[in-house]
Amino acid sequence: MTDEIKKVISDMESHMEMAITHLENELAKIRAGKANPSMLDGLHVDYYGTSTPMSQVANINTPDARTIIIQPWEKECWFQLKKLFRWPILVLIHKMMASSYV
Repeated sequence: MTDEIKKVISDMESHMEMAITHLENELAKIRAGKANPSMLDGLHVDYYGTSTPMSQVANINTPDARTIIIQPWEKECWFQLKKLFRWPILVLIHKMMASSYV
């Protein structure tokens, strides 16, 4: 084979590997009957003016198959998470856990 063909094959192999890696990451986000913390990997929070991945500002746990618990490390993060989700259930959880941030 010529050098040009080898270079094209090498480039295509690297592109295919990146495509497979991307597909694996997207498939990991699919909910298949169980809550998974990786479902939130694509979400970013405005943290002190910087768009920051949620996993870098909070603990994300799944105690059972239907629940995801997000525990921010700072009180300011709660306000940003409320803006991000705007889910009534998150407001309920915030009210239940508000005493832990006093």
